[in-house]
Amino acid sequence: MCGQDLSGLLVEYYDHEAGWDVEGFSSPQWLYVTCLNGHPNSLDKLGYQPGIYYDQELAELVEFGDASAVRDRLQAGSDPEARDIFGTPLLVCAARRGREDVVMSLLQAGSAANSADAGGKSALNWICRRGSVEGAAALLQAGADVNAPDPSGSTPLMKAAEYNLVALVDLLLAHGAAVNARAPHGATALHMPAYEGHADVVRSLMRAGANPKIKDSNGLTALDYAQQERKAEIIAILRGRSSPEAGECLAGQPGETPAGAAGRAGQDETEARL
Repeated sequence: MCGQDLSGLLVEYYDHEAGWDVEGFSSPQWLYVTCLNGHPNSLDKLGYQPGIYYDQELAELVEFGDASAVRDRLQAGSDPEARDIFGTPLLVCAARRGREDVVMSLLQAGSAANSADAGGKSALNWICRRGSVEGAAALLQAGADVNAPDPSGSTPLMKAAEYNLVALVDLLLAHGAAVNARAPHGATALHMPAYEGHADVVRSLMRAGANPKIKDSNGLTALDYAQQERKAEIIAILRGRSSPEAGECLAGQPGETPAGAAGRAGQDETEARL
C-alpha cells in the first residue's frame, strides 16, 4: 500500500455489529487494517484525505536518517510530499529528528517548506528545536515562514533564544525574524535568555532592536527577570553597557544603587538621571 492513493478503497473494521467506534484510533492508522469493499464512508470516518500519499517505507528511511537511500527513492519517483502512517509530512519527520541532510534532499525534490504536523508545528519549528543551523537555512532559503509560531505561540526565534542557540538566533534574525514578536503570555524572545543569563543571545537580540521594556503577562520586563535572577552581565547589556559598573549591586541585594532600584521599579526617567 506504500505510495498509493487509497481513495477508492474501503476499510474493514474489526466489529461489524457494533458499527464504527474509532476512539483512540490515530488517523490514518487504518493502513494497518485490511482494505476491502463493503464499508461505505469508512475512509471519511477515519480521517482519510484524498490525494495524499502515505509511504511508510520512505518514512522509515527518513526517520533513520538514511539520506542516500531517501535520495535514491526520490529519484526513482517517490512523492516528496508523501506522509507517514500518522499523516505527518515526511519533511516534518526529518526535521523532528534533526536529519538535516534528509531535509535538504526532500526540499530539493519539491517538499513544501512550510509543511507542518497535525498539531500545527512546522518543519522550521522542529529543526530549530534540534539546533540545526544548516537545516534551518535550507528551509528558510526554500521559503519557510521565519515567524510561524508553534501551537504554544512561540516562534522559532523564541525557541532558539531560549535554548541559547546563538548561531541559529543570528540566522533567523538575518532572515527577518520579528525580534519583538510576543507569545500568548506576552513574552518576547528576549525574556527567557535574560532570565537564563544567555549573554550572547541577549546581545544578538539587542543589536537587532529587541525592546527590553516590553512586559509579559506578569507585568515583568526582560530587565526585571535579569535583576530577579541576579544576572549582572545581562543587566549591563540591557542597559546598554558592555559590563556591570563598579559598585553596582543587583536587585534584592543590600546596598542596591538608586539607579538599580529605579530601574527595577520601572521608573525609566529616574533611572536615566541617576
